[in-house]
Amino acid sequence: MSKGKNYFLDEILQTTQAAYTQIQLYKEKNQEKYMKNMQYDIDNLSKRIMFRWKMKVRKSALKGRTNAYIYFLKNQYDQFLLKGMQNEVEKHFQQDGLRSVLDNIRDEIRQEGFEVEAKYVTKFGYVVEITWDHHFENGNEVGRAKLLRPKRTNKFDQ
Repeated sequence: MSKGKNYFLDEILQTTQAAYTQIQLYKEKNQEKYMKNMQYDIDNLSKRIMFRWKMKVRKSALKGRTNAYIYFLKNQYDQFLLKGMQNEVEKHFQQDGLRSVLDNIRDEIRQEGFEVEAKYVTKFGYVVEITWDHHFENGNEVGRAKLLRPKRTNKFDQ
């Protein structure tokens, strides 16, 4: 065997490089498809949750409540889209350049002066809840009903 003429090694190096390049191209192609599908699913769930949210809030307000459950999460995939992975909640979507459903919903609902969160409720499972109790002063004494007084907001102070 002579030095400098290792044709087999050259062949293996070239084959490995070509295969690696093909694998990377395949991953990039599938990543783009994954991202498009994920964005579609996030947008779709955001629309479903926001469907008639104002009507649901009005209905709760007519009952004297300061919160409304506007959506009941039906499956684990919806929960994933809403918040991401449990152990890396915000990071999961950010690393892919996406926003969670909860982020999308918060942007819209906070502009209206409400708060929104996803939480587990024993009776219903995971729900998306809108609250507006931060606009009220609560005066609770033992044995007395909850007293609600609207706080002054910039909109109504004029």
